[in-house]
Amino acid sequence: SQLSMINEVIDPALDEMAPTGIVFVQRYRVPKDNNYDVVEAFKTEIFSTQSVIEKIISNKASTQTSIVIISSMYATLIDPFTPVEYHLLKAAQLQLVKYFSVAVNDAVIRINGIAPGTFIKTDINNYPKEYVDRLQRIRKVTPTNSNTSSLDIVNLIEFLISETSGQINGQIFNLDGGLGNRFQETLI
Repeated sequence: SQLSMINEVIDPALDEMAPTGIVFVQRYRVPKDNNYDVVEAFKTEIFSTQSVIEKIISNKASTQTSIVIISSMYATLIDPFTPVEYHLLKAAQLQLVKYFSVAVNDAVIRINGIAPGTFIKTDINNYPKEYVDRLQRIRKVTPTNSNTSSLDIVNLIEFLISETSGQINGQIFNLDGGLGNRFQETLI
């Protein structure tokens, strides 16, 4: 199974070193036949993450280890055009953050999550015109008057795995320029 393959790769690496920062960004990809396999999706996004975290915990790291799980705003906001299973996966990722932040009960391991909103993954010139128009509309209603970028996510990850964030544990960071704080009526 995919989970056992992950363990074959991860186990030796974790046995040999004590990582200071681990970031989970894996995402289940729907097969070309569009048949969404929720079991495989949970294996990819939840159970593999859980397995690696439990391995880190069992290794009793002696150095500070910060874990960051990248989720999505789909964990808390609903897009009716996105399958319910995807929303469930993203919510489950946030619950992993909350659960392990308490269950570990170890000052050496911290875990946090990032839930980015719509963000620019590559150069905006690579997007179709209709998507660029959508991004521009989002920017106009975002309090920071900007779109979130991949670099914004990287910068937050860098902070969360640093010693500077030593007291931050079990938190979910919505990275959307404040758009999620807007009252709905102000958006129309």
